Amino acid sequence: MKFKFNFLLFTTLLFLTIELKAQEVSTNSFDGPYVLYRGEQIIVKELNYTPEISVTEKSFHLKEKQKVVVKVKFSDASDKNFEVKLKTTIQQEPSVWAQPDKILFLSDIEGEFDALRDLLLANKVINKKYEWIFDKGNLVIYLIEEKRFQLLCGFYIN
Repeated sequence: MKFKFNFLLFTTLLFLTIELKAQEVSTNSFDGPYVLYRGEQIIVKELNYTPEISVTEKSFHLKEKQKVVVKVKFSDASDKNFEVKLKTTIQQEPSVWAQPDKILFLSDIEGEFDALRDLLLANKVINKKYEWIFDKGNLVIYLIEEKRFQLLCGFYIN
């Protein structure tokens, strides 16, 4: 009986420790940026969770698109910050392409940016400055709705 109680106590404490560690992993207080197109406007939104939830919103006219720089920030690791310029035109990308020299296929990244970044670095798709070093390789990312195993979205980066 004493063994069962000690084992139960140990597993409960272990579970609580693992649960607390899992909650401590992500300390980034930023979410976004999100880029929205509304009529002739480009809206860039960013959420900040400290000290309380706040939303920063910047609006640009569509004619200013080439000047818009979107900043991706990490409160817990500023060395991971990067900037992205918007494409001047939005076009539908092809869904069929010739066999690439290399291909990396990923699925269900579910907002885990650190894991995605580590995978891309480890597979020599990008360097630490987020520069493409995959030569003529393709990166394919599929997002799948888990409950029904239904394909929601797929895209590739070449």
